[in-house]
Amino acid sequence: MENREKAKEKIRRTFIDMVKNTPVEDIQVKELVQLAGVSRSTFYVYYDSIWDILQEIEDEFFASALEIKKPVLEGRETPDSDKIPQEIYQYLLSQVDVMEALTAREGDASYLSTWMKGITQQIEFWIGESLKDSTAQNRMKAEFTIGGVQRMLSYWSTHKEEIQPEEFQETFDQLRDVIRALFTGEPG
Repeated sequence: MENREKAKEKIRRTFIDMVKNTPVEDIQVKELVQLAGVSRSTFYVYYDSIWDILQEIEDEFFASALEIKKPVLEGRETPDSDKIPQEIYQYLLSQVDVMEALTAREGDASYLSTWMKGITQQIEFWIGESLKDSTAQNRMKAEFTIGGVQRMLSYWSTHKEEIQPEEFQETFDQLRDVIRALFTGEPG
């Protein structure tokens, strides 16, 4: 069983490396298994297609992030608690190669849409209302914020050798306070 899990992990690792530079639709099973050093039949034990790998990686990534936010969603933590952003930051740091692949120019556009929904939910926590029901001014602020956070995460994932984790965390914490103040009017 251990060898099978190693084979699956090789497939996933190789896919993540490939999607950083190759559009998902251009990745072929034949090339993937060759680079991973596994057989086609091994690939098909786990996946029906290249898109299945992508879906599995995205599902796991977001399920883990949702698990971190679960205390807020269940009312055990307040939305402005610093604990949740810290845990999400640590998770992103541990998954930076996955994030880099998913946010790459060649990555999956639906992933970016899902990521932006997560950022939107956080903003809604801060302002205490749905952005759909909010003012046009808040919706414009949200669009600006969502785009900026997405670009920041993408930049960090592709420049992680130049940016120490502590620097990223400090910058993210400062921006989080500014964003919160932007929507609430309260100083960060």
